[in-house]
Amino acid sequence: MLEKLHEKWSQVGKKPYPAMYSSTYGGIILDPALMVIPIDDHMVHRGHGVLDTAIILKAEEKGANASIWVDEEGYIAEGPNVNVAFITHDKELIVPFFDKILNGCTVLRMLERAPKLVEQGRLKALRTANLTVEEAKRSAEMMYVGSTLPVLPIIAWDEQPIGDGKVGELTMALSDLVWEDMVAGPVGTQRIAVPYTE
Repeated sequence: MLEKLHEKWSQVGKKPYPAMYSSTYGGIILDPALMVIPIDDHMVHRGHGVLDTAIILKAEEKGANASIWVDEEGYIAEGPNVNVAFITHDKELIVPFFDKILNGCTVLRMLERAPKLVEQGRLKALRTANLTVEEAKRSAEMMYVGSTLPVLPIIAWDEQPIGDGKVGELTMALSDLVWEDMVAGPVGTQRIAVPYTE
């Protein structure tokens, strides 16, 4: 087998290849012929993002910017690499249960910070719950929540406006809380500057 790999790579010609950690050899390897990953190697995260990418492409084929996933029971799950959150007309913040979806660190942090809006009387409550597509589309406000966004208002779904079709006040208040937390950090947090260089 090793001879076949060396033969394959010798036909490619000399090119600079980076080093790779091999769990097979238990160390760093430099030979491209040895840069293989066994199928049962659990150090490598395979397939992450494939479903997300496929669903984004499917949404774009249909003229949409993104998508919302629905589980096998018909309940809202999440979006591509993001959680979704809804504000009802009764001012409740609802996030789908985390039993079948990623409990993203940004949405968890948002849920930790959101009680501030309850204390101010701007939100009535916050909870996790199952929501059908129809219930979600009837919400007053809707948003994606993820580490790269961190809170992105959604104003329409399948060309149907969410709420009044405008960016919601509570969505922006939640966004402000998350950004404030990212910039200042929780009380007592020590931030360490990392000098990135080339």
